[in-house]
Amino acid sequence: MVGLNVTGKLDEATRKKMSQRRCGLPDIQAVRVSNIDSKWNKTHLTYTIENYASTEGILPEQIKKAIQESFEKWAAVTPLKFQLVNANSDVNIKFGARNHGDRWPFDGRGGILAHATLPYVLGEKFLHFDDDELWTVRDVAKLKEEYSDIVSVAAHEIGHVLGLEHSNDYKSLMAPFYQEPLDDLGNYKEPELREDDIKRIQALYGSNSNTPGTQTPPWNTPGTQTPPWISPETQTPPWITPGTQTPPWIPAQPTNVPVIPPRPNWPSGPFWHNGYGGPWNSHPFFPPFHPFYFTPGWGYIPRINFGSGFGYSGFPRFGAHSGFVPFLYR
Repeated sequence: MVGLNVTGKLDEATRKKMSQRRCGLPDIQAVRVSNIDSKWNKTHLTYTIENYASTEGILPEQIKKAIQESFEKWAAVTPLKFQLVNANSDVNIKFGARNHGDRWPFDGRGGILAHATLPYVLGEKFLHFDDDELWTVRDVAKLKEEYSDIVSVAAHEIGHVLGLEHSNDYKSLMAPFYQEPLDDLGNYKEPELREDDIKRIQALYGSNSNTPGTQTPPWNTPGTQTPPWISPETQTPPWITPGTQTPPWIPAQPTNVPVIPPRPNWPSGPFWHNGYGGPWNSHPFFPPFHPFYFTPGWGYIPRINFGSGFGYSGFPRFGAHSGFVPFLYR
């Protein structure tokens, strides 16, 4: 999870990783409530900044701007909007040391840098920075010492506030350990959302329609999930005559069908399905909205219109909206 080789020994690399500055989320996760949603049920969120770091040389306006820019990184890839208000906010942000008013005291300089609640944690939603740390904003000279970058830490903690837990990709923004914001040449490296971060946050809230290349196929728009070849009104494949559901002709196999390499013990027939809202019967072989393979001997293969080309099935186990599932077989 953090890029270490599994040796079963407390070697030097493991010791170094254990002493690395990190996020305090695991402590807060212990109060997870299973029947509470792991995301916000609205897209306009407000936040307050109760106080500012006591670190000498850093100004409140610098901190305010750094936190705003950290929120904007998440707003750029989602429909979420964030607004700083003076009171009665969704999320309270503050700097505190040791016992600072919640159930999770900080540990002094080093170790845990900050912690935040997830949407499913009951009570006040907050983001707290450890005020015993030395804080700065993109100051390369200070970052080469023991200072921590507010932008890097805030962007990570905001991911938790929005519902993301830690990532298994140790290079992602949501990795559990602090990402040093200096590259190999000692230049500041702006913290950015990686592919894993974007994929997971968009799974919760969808994409930002103003952002090009948001990785959401046009037929996978949240709320519709209708393939482009099916009419939104009728969800009837265009090759089936309305009212009769009899193919007037069987078209030649289209040239734009994606070529999918065969897998061991599986034949090479890709299968598309529509109206699919989640893993069918919790079966691990059915990821939603992707082609998958099936065998002619599989017990749930529809036995209607079997032959070369396209067909459809009214087989109820496939759970299509209209009961008809277009498929391609050879």
